[in-house]
Amino acid sequence: MTLAELERIFKQFKKAALECVLSAEMSHYLCYAPGQAKPEGAGANRRNGKSAKIVFTDVGALRIDSKRPAVPP
Repeated sequence: MTLAELERIFKQFKKAALECVLSAEMSHYLCYAPGQAKPEGAGANRRNGKSAKIVFTDVGALRIDSKRPAVPP
């Protein structure tokens, strides 16, 4: 395995870890997991798709897909 291949694997791992952490944070914030029914009394916020973000890390810039909440007016 070359150094370039190893760096590519580390980038993929960091991208997956960041997306997983952000998804868990969103589930905690909304009080329910993706695909589950919204519990009663959970508030008016809900999932509203995702958007691309650029995150700068020690291995360079990573493009991640960040989930976003829809906050009612």
